[in-house]
Amino acid sequence: MADPTDAKPEIKVTARVLDARPEGVAPPAKAADKPEPSAGSGEAAAEPELPEGPIRWPNYLILAMLAWLSLFLHVGAAVCSFFFILPGSLAAGAERVKYLAGAGIGWDISWGLWMLCSLTVVSFMAVLSRTPPVRNSVTYLASLLAGAGCAVDLVCDVIYIVVLPGLTGGDGGDRPGREGRERPGREGAGRAASALFMAFEKLAISGGMVVATGLYGLAVWLMTRQLAKNGVASPATSVIGFLTLAGSGVLVYGGFAMNADVMKYAFVPVVLLFISWTLSVARDVATKQGVIPQE
Repeated sequence: MADPTDAKPEIKVTARVLDARPEGVAPPAKAADKPEPSAGSGEAAAEPELPEGPIRWPNYLILAMLAWLSLFLHVGAAVCSFFFILPGSLAAGAERVKYLAGAGIGWDISWGLWMLCSLTVVSFMAVLSRTPPVRNSVTYLASLLAGAGCAVDLVCDVIYIVVLPGLTGGDGGDRPGREGRERPGREGAGRAASALFMAFEKLAISGGMVVATGLYGLAVWLMTRQLAKNGVASPATSVIGFLTLAGSGVLVYGGFAMNADVMKYAFVPVVLLFISWTLSVARDVATKQGVIPQE
């Protein structure tokens, strides 16, 4: 019979895995193993998700589009003006009134194209003022000046399209599509309308040449200085911008003096300078952003 004192106690050793996680934190769930879809399994790979919201075009592309649009619009407006506006502008006072009395839809289309040109100018300035690295208070001020010039320009163009034709004969009866009627006192009314015609014509000329052109010139100068300061404008752009400001000053003088020769010979060069400036600026911005390699 064995002695109970000789029985060795049974020792149970339990293995315990140490966990470094603090108390109360559940262990991470094991991700289910997903096999890669094979070529023959028929499962198509998931398409990448597209970002929500509208697609935003880069500013350099918008500037280039506006610059070329401005070129085409200015060319179209210049061609129409040569055939429909210039003949009446070169005539004497009474002959000019008579020409406008018989002007048709070509007169309206020509000034309508110039209105689109003004809108393109202010759009280009607005986009440029929000393009890094020239987005600051100075470029914002330049865009505001261009916007003010555009507003004045549009008002003057409306005077050319709507107001002046109605003053050519008292009621615009000689214009195609507008039938006039004889009425007592028509001769006296015609003289008053002729004087009023000259007054509104001077208002439209001075507003377009002095105010609008002056504001455009200042906007180009401010924008050019800021572009050069930020290392965006090329030397050619800086020169064109300065010449645009100088040419605008000549047109402002012609508008103040009501000198038809100055306005006639300076207008086309200033328009060409501005178009060249927009194209050059668009190229400079694209070069700065690495789209066009630097020469």
